[in-house]
Amino acid sequence: MSQTNNRDGSNKRSRILSSDVYRQRENQSSTNVAQTQSGLIIDNETALSSEIIKEQLNSVDDIITQAIIEVPTKHLLYVKELGDNLFVSLSTKII
Repeated sequence: MSQTNNRDGSNKRSRILSSDVYRQRENQSSTNVAQTQSGLIIDNETALSSEIIKEQLNSVDDIITQAIIEVPTKHLLYVKELGDNLFVSLSTKII
């Protein structure tokens, strides 16, 4: 019976120590970014300044890229040519 009490006591101590270690790690991490135990990175910043938003809107190189298309076939080349010439001459009458 005393052995079971010791086991329970040691489990409680280890749980308390592990939670203290987790809190210390959490406090040591930067204030804006915290990494959870599962490896996810969480940004704690809730408000963005207007300068940061303008900077993000000006730089779109990381989100806009050219579409990766398979090896061009005759049909794909025809569709590309048709799309390129679609709005070239807007003054002509389409019947």
